[in-house]
Amino acid sequence: MSGKSIALDDEQLVCLEECLLIHYKFHPGSGAFVVVADHWEKQEAGCRAFIRIRFSGVEAFEREPGIHRASWEFVEQYRLRAFAPPKVFQLVKTVPLGEGRTRVELWFGPAFGGVSFTCREYSAWLRVTRARQQGSEWEYRDATTGDLVDFFDPFGEWTKTSGAASFRNLIH
Repeated sequence: MSGKSIALDDEQLVCLEECLLIHYKFHPGSGAFVVVADHWEKQEAGCRAFIRIRFSGVEAFEREPGIHRASWEFVEQYRLRAFAPPKVFQLVKTVPLGEGRTRVELWFGPAFGGVSFTCREYSAWLRVTRARQQGSEWEYRDATTGDLVDFFDPFGEWTKTSGAASFRNLIH
C-alpha cells in the first residue's frame, strides 16, 4: 500500500472532525473497519494529504441511520463519488472500555448518520499528494513517487485504474 505508517492516538483521532470522508468499509469476517479521509494537517501549497485508518478487533458494529432515506443503503461501506454531496466527520468520540478495548463513534451529521463500534487497536497511514488543476479537473500525484493517485481511492483499495483522477464540485 502506498503511504507511510504514522502514529495515531485517541486525542489525534478527534482531529478528523470537519475532514472529508472519502470512504469507509467494514469487513465483518476479519473484524476490521477501514476509513479513508482528507488529513487534517494542512500541507504546503499545492499538496493534499489523505489518511487511512484501520481499526482492528472490531465488534458491535452499528450503522446509525440518518434522516435522509438515501443514506440508509450505506451500512457496511460508503464511497464518495463525483457530484455526490460530500460527508464530513462532525463528531469523533472515543471511550476507553478497559481490557484494551475502545468504543469509537463517528458521526457524519443528521442527514447521513454515523457508525459506532468497539475495537482493540487502530493503525494509520498517510499519503501526501501534489495537486494540479488542469482545466476543471484536478490531478493528484504521490509526492514521493510521482504516481497518479485517484482522489476517490487514494490508497488503491477499491480500484486499480490508470489515468487522471478528477475531483469536481468539491472544495480543493
